[in-house]
Amino acid sequence: MESLRDLRFLKLWLILGCIWVGLVIFLSLTPAPTQPFDFPGIDKVGHACAYGFLMFWFGLITKPGRAYRYLGLGFVLMGIILECMQGALGDRTFEWGDVAANAFGVIAGLALSWTKLSEALLRVEGKLVQNEP
Repeated sequence: MESLRDLRFLKLWLILGCIWVGLVIFLSLTPAPTQPFDFPGIDKVGHACAYGFLMFWFGLITKPGRAYRYLGLGFVLMGIILECMQGALGDRTFEWGDVAANAFGVIAGLALSWTKLSEALLRVEGKLVQNEP
């Protein structure tokens, strides 16, 4: 696909990203774990970090441009759908605060994706190739 970066280990990076998506889905639909820290809003930090990492990871794999916006929209929609499913399944509840935290994470990951940090996998692969015998 033309929107993906020319990465030597592209399949590996995509598989790792898909595993992260699967983990977010799994953790969203299983009963809520106990929180290691007991202060209000700590779960929102987890939501923002998870979705921020998702967006940034796929920003590492995707060329800057329109694809970033589609990824961001997709992850925001995924967060909304998962929140709706939580409300429907009964073990957990729908929370607008979680939706907002997810969206904030996506926006933060998107912002990072527009920086030079988004070239990190290209640099890692460049170093790996230089070190090959």
